[in-house]
Amino acid sequence: MSGIVAIFARDGSRAAPRAGFSAMMDALSHRGPDGSRWCAIGPLVVGHHHFETTPEELGESQPLQGDGGRFCVALDGRLDNRQELLNALGSDAPQGESESLSDAELLLAAYGKWGREGFGRLLGSFAFLLFDKANRELLLVRDPLGDRTLFYSMTKELFLVASEEAAILRHPAISGNLDEDRLARYFAVSELRDGSTFFAEVREVLPAHWISLSPRGVASHRYWEPHLTERIRYRDDREYGEHFRQLLGSAVDCRLRSTVPAAVQMSGGLDSTGLAALAAQSSAAPSHRSLKTFSWVFDELKSCDERVYMDSMVDRYGLTHHRVVGDRAWPLSQPESTSLNPNTPEDTAYRPLVEQLYGRARQEGARVLLTGMFGDHLFSGFEAWLTENLVSGRWYRAAGEVGWYLSHRRWRQLRPAVGYPLLRWKRFRRAWSGPRSPWLTPSAARARLTGGDWSPASGRPARQVQLRNVLGLLGAHGISAEAFYASRYGLELRHPYRDRRLIEFMLSIPADQLYRRGLLKWILRVGLKEDLPEIVRRRPGATSLWPLFQRGLQEKEKLRVREILSSEDRQWSRYVKEAWLQERWPSRSDTDPSALVTWLCLSFELWRSQLQGGNSNSYLERVAV
Repeated sequence: MSGIVAIFARDGSRAAPRAGFSAMMDALSHRGPDGSRWCAIGPLVVGHHHFETTPEELGESQPLQGDGGRFCVALDGRLDNRQELLNALGSDAPQGESESLSDAELLLAAYGKWGREGFGRLLGSFAFLLFDKANRELLLVRDPLGDRTLFYSMTKELFLVASEEAAILRHPAISGNLDEDRLARYFAVSELRDGSTFFAEVREVLPAHWISLSPRGVASHRYWEPHLTERIRYRDDREYGEHFRQLLGSAVDCRLRSTVPAAVQMSGGLDSTGLAALAAQSSAAPSHRSLKTFSWVFDELKSCDERVYMDSMVDRYGLTHHRVVGDRAWPLSQPESTSLNPNTPEDTAYRPLVEQLYGRARQEGARVLLTGMFGDHLFSGFEAWLTENLVSGRWYRAAGEVGWYLSHRRWRQLRPAVGYPLLRWKRFRRAWSGPRSPWLTPSAARARLTGGDWSPASGRPARQVQLRNVLGLLGAHGISAEAFYASRYGLELRHPYRDRRLIEFMLSIPADQLYRRGLLKWILRVGLKEDLPEIVRRRPGATSLWPLFQRGLQEKEKLRVREILSSEDRQWSRYVKEAWLQERWPSRSDTDPSALVTWLCLSFELWRSQLQGGNSNSYLERVAV
């Protein structure tokens, strides 16, 4: 995960002022374990922190110039369809060995041939800045899924760009004032507004968009969106499973391209064990050594332990398996000195557990870590299986499935499928699920209704929840937030379940491939039948870390939780009803919303405390709450 910083003089006629540039670069130093470089080109000064994770970029020096100095590019990311692009470029491809061509060089060649029309051809996780010196035009481009980020802020004279919000806030022209609407949405756990961040003066480039800035003005354009009208219909489960395995295998293969052998963060769940199985068999993996996997285990909290599933994988594939014991890594167990992500209060309650694993991966020499994160998103929308069967005329199949649930006395599992058509009408949705975010204060509830929600597509899909989960801003934001923490350990996270080709496929298949007879992820279970041990493939559900949450917040750190939530300068109560939380906390189960809301309040207060306690050379002291 490299880093980009730029200052652009908006009129295009003078050299960009460099005041604040060094401070902006310093804010992204964690992204540059392999060095940094900057250059000034007319109205632009641009810097690049380099993290070498693919063989082709070893020794590369960015920002990179091409076409005789006309173009300049700074890339954070990876192109996954290199050979496809090279074949399409043909004689326009750069001369020399294609195997040694860096992704930034390939990007320049693609832009030289297709211009902006070529952005939709690019597959992978990327965000880049491209400057056209002849036209004095600056382009900012973000990948279709938003897995890499670019943020910007405009003053009357300047256009500031960076890979993280914190870098922009280091510039003296930008305040750290928080965005009230974004905070309200944070506490409501709702969809995000177009381009918003937690900081009022900082915006983000939207996924699948480019932004152009030139003396002619500012323009934004969407260059890709999913094909929602396409439907894939095969004869049987086997054909669906084979196609799924082929796409997931390709997603794994292209993410194994690394300067050192890539590793896998493996739990005992279907998503990550599936990745480990395919990576262990991949021709893209080094054949002279076994695949490294990293997992957490529990000696005391037995219900959290997944050793039986992990061990079956180790035995089958001869994995080099590294375990970290997580019983003591409960929420808030990390030292006070641990630095939080300055860009967002959003964080997992299991941060100590995750960072313990990252530390072990770094000790073992890993630089790239494949994760099963966001695999669950692919299989959401399964509630539509009954409706889709009826609408498509497959009544016999629908009747057979309903009969199975009734004969096995699983009436409660039928409820989502029966109620799915009604949930498409707001009045039934309210009656079914109750009021949305009942914990919000009236002012917070009003604030989160302002502005427009981001739409992943212009059409109206049959399974809107699935579309939102795989292409919405919340998922993309979660990836960028976690990438910050991984980068501090010199790790780049890669997410095969976030592959665009796989996502387009999953949006097009019938819902009964997502869920069948009480089992989620049906197509994965069928497609990886020969790859997963039966004990893994047939496991009915996921393991919950709720006992670790309880141990931390309701036992070991109970006094600290009370101290944080009751502090005199607390701000969470502006957004959450104190009486509501006091009545429901501590939670009795992980399905009680008060558990999530309590963590949101704690995270916000800890983050706010860090922002206010920044050193004198930081923007943090200027944050207004």
